[in-house]
Amino acid sequence: STQSTWGIKIFESNLVPSFPFLLPATMVKVKDANAPKRPLSGFLLFSNDDRAKVQKENPEASVTDISKILGDMW
Repeated sequence: STQSTWGIKIFESNLVPSFPFLLPATMVKVKDANAPKRPLSGFLLFSNDDRAKVQKENPEASVTDISKILGDMW
């Protein structure tokens, strides 16, 4: 793929069409690597704080079980 000067990625296809026509260029929004990340939601902050406590109380619980318990607590 090549990148134009306007931040548009252009993909070339390796497929040859059965009849002659030009494949349109696909326009994809280029992500900024330096863009700020979204903040964690309230539930994720709560889960991060209480996950260790729930794991101590339920050592045999799987990851999905711990998530269900945290969801019930929320």
